[in-house]
Amino acid sequence: MYILADSLWNKIKTYLPLKNSGAGRPEWCRRKTLEGTLFIIRTGAQWRFLPEKYGPKITVHGKFRKWAKMGVFKAIFEEIRKFYIKSNRRITNWSAIDASHSKAPFANWGVEIRQTGEEMV
Repeated sequence: MYILADSLWNKIKTYLPLKNSGAGRPEWCRRKTLEGTLFIIRTGAQWRFLPEKYGPKITVHGKFRKWAKMGVFKAIFEEIRKFYIKSNRRITNWSAIDASHSKAPFANWGVEIRQTGEEMV
């Protein structure tokens, strides 16, 4: 079972470079490599905990680094954004807020200290 839908995979597979030469090991499945990378990004797991179904950890990590340097992910995420907008037909502008609504642990809110050092509540 794949993480990426076939329709999305068909749109983004052209962004993933193919191996240029016949030297060395045979090319590993680009789709599994990309899905392994997405697994790591989604779960926050360390590379050493990558499930075997995505391929050798060293291969997936190496491809991730190579593709990141080449700007492949920027192009893929732009294509995914277009795919999502087209398939959902919803508002394309969105916002996210990450905020905390708790008192600072060592704050002295509501405590007034006089010059003499006495506290007034």
